[in-house]
Amino acid sequence: MMQTLDQRQATDRLEEHVSRAVAALPVTPRLEIASDLRTECDDPSDLGPQGRIQVSRRYWLAGLDRTRNAECFEALHAHWTTNGYRVLDDARDRSVEDMETGEVHATPMLWVEHADDGFRMNLVSSVRGDLSLVTTSPCIWPTGEPEPAA
Repeated sequence: MMQTLDQRQATDRLEEHVSRAVAALPVTPRLEIASDLRTECDDPSDLGPQGRIQVSRRYWLAGLDRTRNAECFEALHAHWTTNGYRVLDDARDRSVEDMETGEVHATPMLWVEHADDGFRMNLVSSVRGDLSLVTTSPCIWPTGEPEPAA
């Protein structure tokens, strides 16, 4: 049961990842927080102890011209793959069909994990073409250290 980042440090690191990703985009979006979460790691993928949390923040990348979405995906793919991230899922060619209208909408998604610190990032497009960027920490202790046993 090792020491980890605490919640504030994890949030700061999350913001560093976001800042670097946004700086790699060919255009500068306006970041709008869509969600800011703290969730329990009850079933962690690393099979670690309970009592840890993950911090996560989702931003809408507002003010972008939707015709440049593919360019944004390509820029972040290049940035991430040359800066220590591994691709977990690359669905830049994903699309969905509207069951009512039959129209097909591009809904690309790219999901990566940083090799050094385990932070994950996800760029995804909504059916309308709005881009969002989600960043999630690995499981951490809220105070950076395991809670003493009761």
